[in-house]
Amino acid sequence: MDIINLLKEAVNYPLTDYKGWVMVAILTLILGIFQQLGRIYPDFLAIFGILSLIVAILLMGVNLSIIKATLQGENEIPMMDPVKNFVDGLKTFVVNVVYYVIPSILVFIISIIAGVYSNTEKFILSLNTTALPNGTASNVLSTVPSDVTNALFISVAIVAILAFVLFILFALLNLIAQARLAETGDILEAINIKYVIDKISSIGWGNYVLFIVGLFFTVCIVAFISTIVSIIPFIGVILSYIILESYILIVIARAVGLIYKA
Repeated sequence: MDIINLLKEAVNYPLTDYKGWVMVAILTLILGIFQQLGRIYPDFLAIFGILSLIVAILLMGVNLSIIKATLQGENEIPMMDPVKNFVDGLKTFVVNVVYYVIPSILVFIISIIAGVYSNTEKFILSLNTTALPNGTASNVLSTVPSDVTNALFISVAIVAILAFVLFILFALLNLIAQARLAETGDILEAINIKYVIDKISSIGWGNYVLFIVGLFFTVCIVAFISTIVSIIPFIGVILSYIILESYILIVIARAVGLIYKA
């Protein structure tokens, strides 16, 4: 599998269909405007937050349509269908939530097993709270026995490492799940973790990790350019939303579709 050529095709994809890119760019611009208005007018934060969520869901649906078009061998960005895109966006949102909730639950269980909560309770009970009014925080902390502090530190460190690994793993699974959703339109198929793992195995875990690393660096480069451009007063932020953020969205969707059908 030629990962480099796959990524090159994804990077060049938005450049081959400017009309489709403009459509996505308009949505990212609208999303950016709503987000900025929410910051400027905090009294209307809830309203602009809801509007931002609606546009974000539409973008999720557009993202899914690009993946689906890629799986079907099409080389143009699909035209927007607001109703279908919104429904697909809701499905995508549900799948994203599932792939976030599962590792969250696992981390919670691991935290209990590792003794994070029990060690935290011991740590709190060991604090000499009577020293707090007349002493510094460091003096109060020094009253805690070292074995209690060490136990808490070790348990938190273990959970933090495992949490990092789990969330990264499920993020990798989620990308293939999005492609599965685009292929079938079925949420249950997308959250079929066994199928997703088997699909990655058929791609090759080495190839998939190499693909993710390459995609990550590609996105980082574009994001860096976006940050530089956004420094330009007023027009910089607009250009960042219109061109670069929409570009990243399209490239990722195309790349996911390509690796899935590889």
